[in-house]
Amino acid sequence: MALATALILTAIWVSGVTPAFGVDAKCVVSPIVKSRKLNTHLVGLDLRVGNFKLRKQPGRLAIAKIAANSGLALRNVMPTAATPHLVSSLLQISDLALLINGGYFDLFKFETKGKIVEGGRLTSWTQIRSHQLSLLTNGKLSPSDLRTSVSVSPFDKPIFSGAVNAQVLGDAFSIFTDKYPSIAAPPGALTIVASEAGIVSALHQPGVLLQPHTGQVVMQIPEHQMSSFTGLQKGSDLKLKYEATTTLGESVTESFGVGPTILRAGRLVQECNKINQEIAPRAAIGWNAKGELFLATASSGQAVSVLIGRSGGATTTQMARWLRSAGASNAVLLDGGGSVCFFVKLHSRWVRLDEPYAIDARPLPNAIGIFKTSR
Repeated sequence: MALATALILTAIWVSGVTPAFGVDAKCVVSPIVKSRKLNTHLVGLDLRVGNFKLRKQPGRLAIAKIAANSGLALRNVMPTAATPHLVSSLLQISDLALLINGGYFDLFKFETKGKIVEGGRLTSWTQIRSHQLSLLTNGKLSPSDLRTSVSVSPFDKPIFSGAVNAQVLGDAFSIFTDKYPSIAAPPGALTIVASEAGIVSALHQPGVLLQPHTGQVVMQIPEHQMSSFTGLQKGSDLKLKYEATTTLGESVTESFGVGPTILRAGRLVQECNKINQEIAPRAAIGWNAKGELFLATASSGQAVSVLIGRSGGATTTQMARWLRSAGASNAVLLDGGGSVCFFVKLHSRWVRLDEPYAIDARPLPNAIGIFKTSR
């Protein structure tokens, strides 16, 4: 997605906004939540002229508005051996200009929920379902679910994978790439090691616990599928194929696992439940038909304690209204709570917008980034 060189970060205080489109979802908000105001301030940033002003005070709402048709690109930010899960390591990635936390993930397995597509290639597909946000080849964003498949055709008959880089084996074989070096592939009844192109370099029966090296994939085959691989040998071509499209058949260049939709065609559509209507640290991403992108976080600007975590933030209703006021017509939630983080790079220095820089950021299995690109 080609995005503008000008990255404008603003905080907008809105109260009692009249719905601009359709009818909003009506949620009953407790008097306690109604009485709590998010103490916001204005933040301004323009990468073209390098001016930046940030008032240090608790209670932060930051919305990054990125216009269409310029030299910034929306991409996944994924850990590698050189840049592991620590946010401080992710910030070392070349040409990264902005980083916000990604979607939901399993805190125990440290796996992203949903499917990750990078550069048109499916690189993570776990058994944990999630909402999806995809960047299409035409530059538009789509919240449609994905149709994904990874197949091998060693004997000219496709055999489909159950998951990619998932720590729990499914009913079908699982494939592991060097994208996640911290993940050790659980052994199957048969283990196949191959190049990224699908040329077999080793077979292990019974299966063994292996981590893929750079340029390798490791396949773990359950016992009931072993007959499909009979006759495979070193040097065999698996004819490895990754595919990802939306349910409408649209081609995808990037895809993120995200939270539920809170704004659709200008209308608030979030669920009215206790969790959504609590004040909590939040992150969201919005967009409109003009191709403009909006990245937002709301938090207290301070940590309470190691045990309690972080305080303050916003309700999902507030997030949706703020994004709509900034110009978004559609928006989805990202992960919230302790995962929330928002960094922007200015004059070769990272500035944190959601919290003071000294507050530790939670390790993340993925994030969403804005990258500078050559035009």
